[in-house]
Formats: sequence, C-alpha cells, structure tokens
Amino acid sequence: MSKKKHIITNTKETILLDSANDKLFSGNQIIVIIALLILTYFSFSPALDNDFVDWDDGVYVLENQLVLDKEIPISDVFKQAVSLNYHPLTILSMRWNANECKDCLNGISSKPFIHWNILIHLLNSFLVLLLSYKLSHKSFFVGLFCASIFAVHPMHVESVVWISERKDVLYVMFFLLSLLSFVKYLDTKSVGDASRKRWFLLTVVFFILSCFSKAMAVVLPLVLILIDFYKNKEVNPILALKQTIRFKNLLKFIPLFGVSLLFGLMASSIQQGGDFGGLVQNFESEAAINDFDVFTIYQRFQFAAYGFSMYIIKFFAPFGLSTFYPYPNKTEFESSNIFLGSLIFVVVLFCSIIFSFKKSKIYFFGIGFFFFTVVLVLQFVSVGTVIMADRYSYLPYVGLSFLLAILLDKYLLKKYNYIIFSIFVIIILFFVTQTRTQVDRWQDSETLWSKVIEQYPNIEQVYSVRGNYYGKMSSRYMQIGDSVNQQKFRNKAEKDFIKAIQLNSNRVDVYEGMGNIYAMKNEPVKAINMYSKAIKIQINKVNLHFNRAIAYSIISDNASFLKDMNICVELDKKPLNYLYRGFAKQAIGDKIGAINDYEAVLKMETSNKIAIERLAFLRDPK
Repeated sequence: MSKKKHIITNTKETILLDSANDKLFSGNQIIVIIALLILTYFSFSPALDNDFVDWDDGVYVLENQLVLDKEIPISDVFKQAVSLNYHPLTILSMRWNANECKDCLNGISSKPFIHWNILIHLLNSFLVLLLSYKLSHKSFFVGLFCASIFAVHPMHVESVVWISERKDVLYVMFFLLSLLSFVKYLDTKSVGDASRKRWFLLTVVFFILSCFSKAMAVVLPLVLILIDFYKNKEVNPILALKQTIRFKNLLKFIPLFGVSLLFGLMASSIQQGGDFGGLVQNFESEAAINDFDVFTIYQRFQFAAYGFSMYIIKFFAPFGLSTFYPYPNKTEFESSNIFLGSLIFVVVLFCSIIFSFKKSKIYFFGIGFFFFTVVLVLQFVSVGTVIMADRYSYLPYVGLSFLLAILLDKYLLKKYNYIIFSIFVIIILFFVTQTRTQVDRWQDSETLWSKVIEQYPNIEQVYSVRGNYYGKMSSRYMQIGDSVNQQKFRNKAEKDFIKAIQLNSNRVDVYEGMGNIYAMKNEPVKAINMYSKAIKIQINKVNLHFNRAIAYSIISDNASFLKDMNICVELDKKPLNYLYRGFAKQAIGDKIGAINDYEAVLKMETSNKIAIERLAFLRDPK
C-alpha cells in the first residue's frame, strides 16, 4: 500500500514530507546547514594554534591535578570545586583532552582543548537552528537566521576559544538539548502518557547535566515556562499567559525548580568560600562575590541596565570588543550620563513590551528569553571585577535573534526576500571577518592583555595580570636554563608592576611580584618593603612571610627571620617551614629549638638530608 504524501510550502520552498517518516529538512536545506557549519569552523579555525592564556587557564588546566592526573578517581571530580565554581562535567571533559607535549612550554598542548570547544560550538549552532526551526512552526529562514547569528557572532569568540570557558559551550549544549526535549514533550500531547513522560524526564536529565557544567543553567525552568507560553495554542497572549501560569500547569515544573534551588544554593555557598555543608571540597577561602556595600542599590541597577543595554547594542554592532570591561571609577560614573541613560532605556523597553503584549507573544518571548538567560550576570550582585563580558551573551543572543528573525519573516521577507537575504549574507560575512580578528586576540597571554591595555591604559589590574604572566614566564625560562628569556620577561614584569603601583594598585600579587623581582636582582631591602606591603593586604598568605623571611636572613636580621618563620609554621605545618625555622633558631643561637624543629622535619620526611646533617652538627659539632 502506497504511503500518502503531503506538500508543505515554507518560505517559498516546496518540501516533500513522507507522512510515515517526516523529514526535518530537505536535501537543499541540509546542504545549507553543512555550509554554515563549515563556515563556522573556518571562522574559529585560527584558534587552533592559540596557546593557554594567563587568565584561569592555569587553575582550570595547567595546575589542576583533577585534569592532569588521570589516576585520580572520577568521583573526586564530583567532590571538588575549582576556582570557586562547581562544574564537574566541565572538568571531566577537560580531563579527556589532557595530553603530554614535550615541545610545548607548559608540557601540554592547548590544541585538543580548543578543538573540542569549537566542535561543541558547532553542535550548539545546529541545536539553535533546530530549536528556532521548531518554535517558528518549521520556518527554515528563522532557524537558519538564528543559527548563523549564534555560530559566527564576534561576541561569542570568548566562549569558544578561551579554554577555561569550556563550561560555557558545554552547559549551553545540555541547556539546548533540555529545551528541545521540552518542545518535543509539548508536541506529543496526542501520544500516550508514557511517551510524554520520557521526553519530560529527558528535559530534567539534560537540565541536571547542564547545571553540572555551569551553575548559570539554573534559569532553565523560567525559559521552559516561556516556551510553554509561546507554544500555547491560545492566540490571545493574555489568555495564553493565564493558562500557562495556572497552578495545575506549573506543578510539572516543581522538580525543575527543585534542581535550580539545589544548584543555586550550592553555587552561592561555594562562591562565598563555603563548602555547601561539607558536601563539596572548596580550597578557596576568598569569596568571588563582592561586598554588597561597595555599590549602592541605585548604582547596581544602573550597572545592570548598562550591561543589559550594551549586550543589545553589541548584538547589532559588535565593535570595541574587549576581554575586559572595567567598572567605572567614581569620577567616570558621576560625569557620564550613559548609566542613567541605560536605566531609562531599559524602563522604556519593558514598558513597550508590556504595551505590545496584548497584540503579540513574540516580543515578550524574545526579550524574556534574553533577560532570563542574562539576568544572573547583570551585576545586581557584583561577581568578579568586570561590569560585563562577551561570554555572557553566548546563550542570551538566541532570544534576540529569534525575535528579529520572526519579525523579518512576518513583515519583510515575502516582499523583500532578495534584499533581506543579500543583507543577511553581507552581515554574516562581516561577522566572520570580525570573529577571525577577535580569535587572534587570544593567541597568547601577551597578545590578549596587550590589546586590553591599548583600550584601557589606566586600569591597574590589567598591568597586574600581564605582569604576573611575564613573571611566570621568567620563572619557567629560569628552570630550563634560558637566561636571555628569563631576563627579558623579568624586565617586562617589573615594568608592568611599577605601572600598576603608579596607578595605586591594591593587589597583593603586584607587590608580591615586585618583591620577587627585587629578590632575583639581589636587592633584599627593596624586596622586604614590597613583601611587607603585600602582607598588609593579605596577612595570612604563607608565601609572603616565607619570602620576606628569606630576605631578612640575607641581611642578617635573624630576629625578623624567626618571626616570619613562626608565622609560616603557624599557618602551614609543612616540613619546609619547620626546616627554615630551624635555620632561624640556629642563627640566633637557640640550639634546643633548632633541634626540635629538625626533628619535626624528620617525623614528616624521614630522609630529609639537610635536617639530618643539621641535627648531626648540633648534637656533635666536632
């Protein structure tokens, strides 16, 4: 018996669908999709020769034993927070990329990490196409438009080529899969309950996986409610909203909100230096969330409005992109009208959406999607040191592009299809060139931070970050015996730290780095001065007291040498600290005290040669 066939017209293209086995896309559409994915890979391919950068890549990969040591049980990955974040799936995926590279300066190649970021981004681009296609009643134009913007937008470079942002591309992958599962759940109302339950269960599973990749995923239930509203068969938006927020309808979201609450509380605890009731190991004590008193509530609303507005502006005009967007200082804030203007813009925008709500769902849905997925990083609660970041636009831009695509499809495409497609192609090609340029900014730490300094020459933190990178490079070249490069990078580090100090830096790493440089230059008095300033900022940092103690010993200030070593032992009872305290006690003539410390060393390290020799001398000076 022959199967019935139906003809469906979609954006001036006739697609033949088999009623027994409906095809998502026609052959021509599949070719277009493949071409988009190839173009996307081309856009990001220059990143494959980029190196690790000195901005979280150290803590996430280069110094992270959870990634580097595959002998560590996988269960440990799920028990530990990394850099005040809990995202075990992200760490686990990086672990699969770990490798050994003898020719690489860090002993590990960055290429597998970046390559997998790009591949996940390609999958995400296709998932955006699929989601937009299904939400728009199978408009291929809408799906292609949204996927193209998502795939090659310059604002997305940070999420894709920055190795530490694996968490971004990974959480969005599971987030989109969860949304697609929920759409399928809504579309299977005529099928048996068992089938619907399976799709809803998949929604929950993908949501949990997304939360395990990055805590930003906790907003997913709100986006699902938006989709439930948008797909409601009731044309009248007000009636559709009433049906969506009925208690009976909202009951199904309770498990999802439970997951959100769990991961949200966990993220809040960890970012404040906690361990979530002992369930997660957190080796960081310094909170990532800034003190609430730093800014007034009014200022926070202005900063949030500024970020919200700038993400929208850069969606249409991605110029002046940066790795670092600093908060304004007091003078800049008070003399500029942009923050107040942003607040007025947001108020007008939301009033316009409310006004349009009686006539259409799309404005509420598109801006709602954008708002819910960006709201946690709008600096209502100040996290980190930047007022906005390109990576925060990765998922939210799906909402803006969907809104724009629907409006073009509805009002302009039928009349001006050739013009619309021509402009669209030009914009995408422009985005590709901008994206490739932006990718090159991430070549290495020096390139990355030098570009930021060109844009913000008076921000002390940037000099601090680049100075620390130069300092690390100097140490690495010292270890391999390359004195020329060691000296070159030490001089660069010194220049950056001096500039940061001139800009009134209050960062411990600036003064510690400067102290290390003076120590290497055999200027112990200057080194002591710098270490002392660093200790005033962070009094309980062991390395600072230890390094200052060494500097004191060089100038024979043995009382100060002992005082700092006492603090070191108090803060960290490791063999090295006992050993050097023994040196200090021996230097001031405290023979019994020195013997006690050397014996303490041997209890922990039975074969410590220096402790053995010192003990033998003290017990039998002959």
